[in-house]
Amino acid sequence: LSVGLGYLYNGLEFDYSSHGAKVSYDIGVHSIYTTVQVSKNIVVVTPFAGARFMVSSQNVDWSWDLGTGNAATRDSGSCSSDGYDFGNLQTQLYAGCGLNLVVFQATFTVMADVAHAGDSKLFSGALSFRFKM
Repeated sequence: LSVGLGYLYNGLEFDYSSHGAKVSYDIGVHSIYTTVQVSKNIVVVTPFAGARFMVSSQNVDWSWDLGTGNAATRDSGSCSSDGYDFGNLQTQLYAGCGLNLVVFQATFTVMADVAHAGDSKLFSGALSFRFKM
């Protein structure tokens, strides 16, 4: 059994201009989470399962201008959350299996967003390979 705490930052800055037209986006998402996981080493295989509980705070700034000189063809603004919304806790369930060899490790994981799995089929997966020295 393992328990962990973490912080994630996801950001995106996008700027593009061509022939006088411009678009710009700046997005930042801050997330804090806790994870509970169980796993068992069986020779060279490690199956695992766990749950992650996450809250996020985000900020988005944007602007665009089509370059026509007309006020109707440009806009800018921003929106942000009011801090972390602990009433909107995001729960993720995950499971997978790791293959542990002497200098090589491979892991396969599948995840489901509990709140949205039935509605939008929000599932994801990961496959990773690592060399150990």
